[in-house]
Amino acid sequence: MTEPTITLPADEPRKRRTVPLVVAGVLVLALAGGGAYAYTRLSGGGLQPADVLPASTVAYARVDLDPSASQKVAALRLIRKVPSLAEEAGIKSDKDDLRRLVFEDLVEECDGLDYDDDVEPWLGDRAGVGLVGGSINQPVVVLQTKDEKKSVTAAKKIAGCAGEGDSGVAVSQGYVVVGPNQRTVDSVVKQAEKKPLSDSERFSADEDKLGERGVASVWFDGKALADVPELQSLAGTGATGLEELETVTASLRAGSSTLEVAGFTRTKTKPDGKPLDLGTLPDDTVLALGFAGGEQYAEAFEKGVEQEADPDFTTEDFSDFVEQSFGLKYPEDLRTLTSGGLRLAVGSENLETLPTLSSPSDVESLDIGLAVTGDKTATSDLLTRLSRLASTNLGLPLQVSETDTGAALASNAEAAAKFSTKGDLGSKPSFKAAVERPSDSLGGLFVDVSAIVKALKAASPPPDVEEVLDDLGPLTAVGISSWLEDDDQRFSFKVVFED
Repeated sequence: MTEPTITLPADEPRKRRTVPLVVAGVLVLALAGGGAYAYTRLSGGGLQPADVLPASTVAYARVDLDPSASQKVAALRLIRKVPSLAEEAGIKSDKDDLRRLVFEDLVEECDGLDYDDDVEPWLGDRAGVGLVGGSINQPVVVLQTKDEKKSVTAAKKIAGCAGEGDSGVAVSQGYVVVGPNQRTVDSVVKQAEKKPLSDSERFSADEDKLGERGVASVWFDGKALADVPELQSLAGTGATGLEELETVTASLRAGSSTLEVAGFTRTKTKPDGKPLDLGTLPDDTVLALGFAGGEQYAEAFEKGVEQEADPDFTTEDFSDFVEQSFGLKYPEDLRTLTSGGLRLAVGSENLETLPTLSSPSDVESLDIGLAVTGDKTATSDLLTRLSRLASTNLGLPLQVSETDTGAALASNAEAAAKFSTKGDLGSKPSFKAAVERPSDSLGGLFVDVSAIVKALKAASPPPDVEEVLDDLGPLTAVGISSWLEDDDQRFSFKVVFED
């Protein structure tokens, strides 16, 4: 019999969009990395970008550029605590003009165009990007304007200097609209006047449920996005995953000591699995990772094996191969491993020795454990066989212990003992600040950045590594969590800074 070969399709390179829409990239970057330059609540009234984009928009991002927001100073202060990030973003003061930070570099690429003379006088406080579906299937950028004539002139100059003279520009309801051609822009404006995205029942419901929209927010309709022909050609079969998503909505929020991306997804298939509380891991945990609902992936793997099977290598042959090679039972062991959930924890003990580890057996000096939730007998049996496998093939002496929810595989006896009792990581201030709803979480991550940085600096790292550690010094922790709420899957990604 021959062993199976599973080939995954390679990702095709992305095609380049029209250059005038480089502004869209700037806005997306502002949301993903630099959006924290603003504040946690929208100030003032007036139209939003969603009011000037049509209801046929399938993906949407907005950013607030209001340079006088009351909480802007606090957000800029957080960014400035990380020197390399502040330098990359061009932040020099807590009073920096966000509009200048986002758009000045773009304008400097155009000869004869000056930010102070040609952009600052008209650029408003809000900007957005929309991928319009339906008969259009094109991206457009909308920028709030205080002077329609100047904004149109500047937009055309930017398009011209970028070598895209056929780009379209129009003004609608206090916004300048920029797209790949004039026909697209005119169609977008006309459709938005009839029914804007803000009047879409689905979009409005998601925005209302999101609550605080923060400095920036994103929304997309998964199924509609998957139907966009250009995305289908770029992603190939990979685009089909979007069809399982109904909508995704998220916002970037800045607090006095936190930056958070928070939101929710509506999906056709609700995630399975019981919550895994990272807060019950050992008290000295500096890195924790939890994952529930793994049986869905196990089922997908089993289906993949069945699809790859043929008369020369059946699923029974695959099971025999796994057992003969690794001493594992397929699919029983896979189901045992994934059905209840997994939690990984790394403790603070001897963490400063991490840079000096030279072989797998050295891991014994660290406190590392993997807890498997499930039937105690089945999980203990599986982990015992995995420990033998690690010892035989890697020289890694692992220990197995029963827990109140299953069993754990640990790097040494002390770590195994810690897993045998319920820990109190959840009472740690940095954990509480970073991880939302830990007791309800279907998956999560916690990184005690301050503890890890302190331990690694004690190891006398080389100058380049120490520079990175110094940059991370102002960070306290990072947390990610996901939980079910009203049949939707909520998520939070939070970075906590020192007060």
